[in-house]
This record gives sequence, C-alpha cells and structure tokens, in this order.
Amino acid sequence: MIYWALAILVLGMILTVVEILVPGFGFFGISAIIAFLVSWGITILFVPYGIFVVFVEAVIIIGAIFALIEYLKRRNLKGTIILDEHLNEDVKEDYRNLVGCEGTAKTSLKPFGKAEFNNVTVDVCGDSFIEKDCKVKAVRYSDSKLYVVKI
Repeated sequence: MIYWALAILVLGMILTVVEILVPGFGFFGISAIIAFLVSWGITILFVPYGIFVVFVEAVIIIGAIFALIEYLKRRNLKGTIILDEHLNEDVKEDYRNLVGCEGTAKTSLKPFGKAEFNNVTVDVCGDSFIEKDCKVKAVRYSDSKLYVVKI
C-alpha cells in the first residue's frame, strides 16, 4: 500500500508540473490536488507516523513548486507561461487627449470597435451601432475606454 501512495504522489507532482506548463482551465491542477489527497490519505492510514510524513511531503512539494516557478521566470519564459504585461500609461493619456476630436470608424461599432483619430487607430465604444467609415466624435473618456458618438 505504501508503494501505491508513493506512485500516486509522483503522479500528483507530474500533474502539477503539467498544470504550470500547459495553459488550460485547471483540469490537471484539480487532478493533482485529488492525487495528493488520495496519496496522503493512504499514507496516514498505512504508514507509522503518517501525519508527520504527509507534513514533510507537503512542505517539499510547495517548495518544489515555488522553485520551479522561479526557474521558469529566470529562463525568460515571461509572456509565454508567465503573464508579464503592463498597461502603458502613455496610451491612457493619448485617449484622454482625443476627447472632442473627430475621426472615422474603421470597423463597425457594435458597440465596441476601432476608430481612427489623427491617423491613430484606437479601440472605442459607441453609444449605439455605428457603421464602418462613418464620422464619429470622441465625447468622453472613462473607465479606460474612449466613448464616441456618430456625427
């Protein structure tokens, strides 16, 4: 029974690594947690001082996960595995400066789409459906969105 607990524990560690490396909705992570719980349950029932063994396993696993994440950060995998994007403050300022400007809808606004102001294409929100190539005017900037109306 001890070997089953060890095999299930190793399976849980493999599933944890897969969860970190493969984008998804958490199937591998949930499966890893279930594998850890089953392994720890078997360990507590069939191993002398099983609770102590489970505690040591948990500390080692948590440390290994953090070490793996740090290793991946240092391997310059940011953007592929680790999200590392920040909103550029200059972009927000450009949107504020466009309030009152007139432009052209580059896509249909349903209500979101793209419009061009002063040869710059930006994401906008229309007050209603606005067809492509219609003239629009930026009326306000709020909640990081530029709102436009049809002229």
